[in-house]
Amino acid sequence: EGKEIPWNLFMPKAPYKGSVISNETITTKTPLVNWETTHTIMRHDKKVPYVEGQSIGIIAPGPDKKGETPAKIRLYSIASSAFGDDETY
Repeated sequence: EGKEIPWNLFMPKAPYKGSVISNETITTKTPLVNWETTHTIMRHDKKVPYVEGQSIGIIAPGPDKKGETPAKIRLYSIASSAFGDDETY
């Protein structure tokens, strides 16, 4: 409570490079992947502070499905508490 909300810490031309530890689909699988919900755990070494309800922009490595590199930013909602899944922030 009373925590300052972090804004625009990283930019497309100066991104933070994290890594995905796990990505598990938690809804029924469907051919329309935009309708799936996943539980994704990312390693960011506590350098990406966030508050519940914020979104995070992710640039996937490699080309997008149109062959463009880098891929465009995708926004994802953060549902985890600010303490994180392991409660260490």
